Amino acid sequence: MVGFTPPTSPASSRHADGTLVDKYGRHVTYLRLSITDRCDFRCSYCMA
Repeated sequence: MVGFTPPTSPASSRHADGTLVDKYGRHVTYLRLSITDRCDFRCSYCMA
């Protein structure tokens, strides 16, 4: 996002530089990726 500066607070300053931040200024602490487009059953194995 061009020209966007997320709000800063003492709590957010604990995160390392280079962490992902969404458009609301929240730091992304985990990321789930799908490695296949074939399974769409949302079973406990894939969703764990």
